[in-house]
Amino acid sequence: MSGSGAIEPLSEELLRYGIEMAPVYRRLRRLVGQLGGIAILAQAGQSAPWPDHPALAAAGEALREAEETIRRASVPAEQHASHAHLRRSAADLAWVVSRLRKPAIAEAHDRTWPGTVAIALDRAYRALKWASNEALGFSLVDARQSCCCSAHAPAGTHHPPA
Repeated sequence: MSGSGAIEPLSEELLRYGIEMAPVYRRLRRLVGQLGGIAILAQAGQSAPWPDHPALAAAGEALREAEETIRRASVPAEQHASHAHLRRSAADLAWVVSRLRKPAIAEAHDRTWPGTVAIALDRAYRALKWASNEALGFSLVDARQSCCCSAHAPAGTHHPPA
């Protein structure tokens, strides 16, 4: 910000970073919910073989792609802390995937895993919270299409979906 209080435009480097990483941020955000759902089903003793379940395989692949993009990203200096939070979130989610793939979970031999998985999912979510940056499209909750936002939008304005 300048002394006049005007908002300065984002640098080209920061815009490129935001364009590359916003989809990764949204993917990690979705994975927290998806993996939480898979963990609940696995804990509930669903008969599906969770270590080999297609939903877990798809989550693992989406996470692998996110991790690769995070690894190869060119990170502007002002985004190093935020990027570290994205890496932390991805690492916690990778740990969750590895725990859900362990056969002991499907066989219900390991009674400690629900708590440890929940803690890791919470850490992943908190890391995303710390990485949030509205200007770059890193938002935990996208309220642009919500009733409370659209009711107060000036006539003729349209908010495109994220």
